[in-house]
Amino acid sequence: MGSHAADLVFGEGTILNECGPESIRRLADVWFETRGQADQLLVSADDRTDDTYFVLEGRVRAATFTENGREVTFSDLGPGDCFGIFASIDNAPRSTNVIAVTQCRVARLKSSNLRNLLERDPVFNMALIRYLVRMIRDLSIRVTEFSALTADQRLGRELVRLARRYRTKPDEARIPNAPTQTELASMISSHREAVAREMARLQKSGLIKREGRTLIIGSIGKLERYTTMP
Repeated sequence: MGSHAADLVFGEGTILNECGPESIRRLADVWFETRGQADQLLVSADDRTDDTYFVLEGRVRAATFTENGREVTFSDLGPGDCFGIFASIDNAPRSTNVIAVTQCRVARLKSSNLRNLLERDPVFNMALIRYLVRMIRDLSIRVTEFSALTADQRLGRELVRLARRYRTKPDEARIPNAPTQTELASMISSHREAVAREMARLQKSGLIKREGRTLIIGSIGKLERYTTMP
């Protein structure tokens, strides 16, 4: 089984971070852990299964494809996040694909066990509500950004969101296995060339730095101020 889930470190704002160790132990008693390889399809859109999955290690991506094959990324999910929750609640088909970006370790929870925990564990119940509310808020923000901001501004906002998620100090962040330029373009509904140009500008300004696949943000506050300038 590897590391106990209650001993792992989960990202800020994730459902498992909100739960705390007691609720995680209750979850771990009834979920089934598995491992996935990079590029492995974990959940398929229109799949009729209704299990909920929790990311314990690694990174996965919720994405769909247009009729001409263009990938549209909804979100990248890391340790502490969950996916598949909608189908567990309303029993409708899956709404998106979820693909492993890196090697990952995930826990699968049957919908019946999810409902039992929601009834018996008020801490988990509130953690899930807060998590779903955050997803709705994020979606509203992204719709507004797409309508009102340039691609460069949308990229800046996306980098700030990633930095907050992977902060190592109050104003610093190290984003491991950072999204590629193509992946970032998919996240902000732009194209790779525009992302490459803006990333080069941010690196030249000293706001971001790469060490292999790790993206380093020296000051989240400075990045946020710089990328929101008119």
